[in-house]
Amino acid sequence: MLAFGLLIGSAKQALADRPGKILNVWPLTGGGLGKGDAFRILYRSTGLKGEKIEVSAAIFVPPGPAPKGGRNVIAWAHPTSGVARACAPSLMPGART
Repeated sequence: MLAFGLLIGSAKQALADRPGKILNVWPLTGGGLGKGDAFRILYRSTGLKGEKIEVSAAIFVPPGPAPKGGRNVIAWAHPTSGVARACAPSLMPGART
């Protein structure tokens, strides 16, 4: 029974460390979306050498209900603006807290 418990514990840790796991969420103000909601998230990813890394993203949700058929999703990848930390879209002046 102890072995089964250890396996379950290992599985839970593996899920907690998987790429895409959200580590933190902060509300954003600014960002030019008017009355919509905006958030900065920190999540788990994998680096170029396979190491676990933390990366950030900004999520902007327009105000009001979604139109019939849903909303389009626009993804703006980090290399679009540069690869240095200071170039991260979620840290740009228009998306400051």
